[in-house]
This record gives sequence, C-alpha cells and structure tokens, in this order.
Amino acid sequence: MAPLQSSIGFKVSCLRRHLPLALSVCAVSALLGVTSPAQALTWSWSFTGNISSGQGTFSTAGSAPAANTFETITGINGTYTRSGVTYSITGLSGYAGAGNIFQWDGSGASPIVSNFNGIAFVVDGGKSINVYRKSSGIGAVDGIISTFGAGDSVVTFSSLSPINAPGPLPLFGAGAAFGWSRRLRRRVKTASLKSASLSTTTAIHSVLPPLS
Repeated sequence: MAPLQSSIGFKVSCLRRHLPLALSVCAVSALLGVTSPAQALTWSWSFTGNISSGQGTFSTAGSAPAANTFETITGINGTYTRSGVTYSITGLSGYAGAGNIFQWDGSGASPIVSNFNGIAFVVDGGKSINVYRKSSGIGAVDGIISTFGAGDSVVTFSSLSPINAPGPLPLFGAGAAFGWSRRLRRRVKTASLKSASLSTTTAIHSVLPPLS
C-alpha cells in the first residue's frame, strides 16, 4: 500500500504545484481570445426604392473599416422586398457584371457607393437583383436591375455602416480555457480524495493485530 500511496501523493503534489501556473495560462488565453480582433468585417446596409427595398449585412475581409477605400464583399445576407412580397437573400451573384465592391465614406450613415457594375445578390426562388449606378463611374447607387422583369426600382435612399462585434472564435477560446481550468481543478480534487482514502486505510491496517 505504501508505494501506491506515495505515487498518488506525488501526483497530487505535482498538480498542486503547477495549478497556479496552469490557471494563469488559462486566464491569459481567455483574455487574449476575448480582446483579439475578428479577421472579418460586418457591415449593415439598406436601400429603399419606388417599388422595392432591401436590407441586411455584408461581410468583407480585414480587421478594421477604412474610409474611402474599396471593399470587396465576400458574403451577404438579409431580405429583399418587392411589390409587398419579401424574399430572403441567399447569396452573392455576378448578375449584370456585378463587381460586388463598395466604398464607405467613414460616417455612420454612408450611402452605398459602388462602381457602375453594382452589387448583385440572389433571393430564394432564384431571381437575381443588381443594385447599381446607371451611369459609368463611381457614385451612390441610384437604381436596380433584376431578373424579375420590367418596372425595376429607382433607388431613393441607401445606407451603409460598419458593425463592431466580437467574432465567435475568440469567445469560443475563452469558453474552452474556462472549461479546461475546471477539469484541472476536478483532477486535483479527485487525486486528493484518493490520497486521503489510502491514508485512512493504511492507518486502519496499522492498528489491527495480525491474524494468528
């Protein structure tokens, strides 16, 4: 019994000795995870026209928004409403030569500025919509063309602004660090209980007389 008790006692001693360092590493990892910037930007957008409107979010690469530079859209979601019917946006499109590039003016309510190729997306049902500037050059979008047919909307208002929000991976990192520290504490507690149990058993054996 003595060698086993000694082994468990040694493991408990090691765990107790390294526990403060391990918990410190967890805390630092969690802090870095929560405060590190996400490697993607999210933008809120909307537009209103005479028979249609849309709103949602764009995703672009990068870690911080920059005014008066062009951003390439990598993802889109939201809704598009036309003649009283609302459709879900399912993804980006290259319809009508859309470059899916925009420019932000640095304000909290920038117009959606694009080149003449516009920004295009697909809605459920397979229809494509391109929010575009009718004349060549760079400027605020002023109309849409679509596969719905005639009567496409004139854009009367558009808005664009960056959204500041923590990314999911940093939050996951903090949660993982916290869970790991809890498991380490449980191991120390379990090992301590086993060591205490063996100590009690050894003491009982020492006071019992040998069998004749």
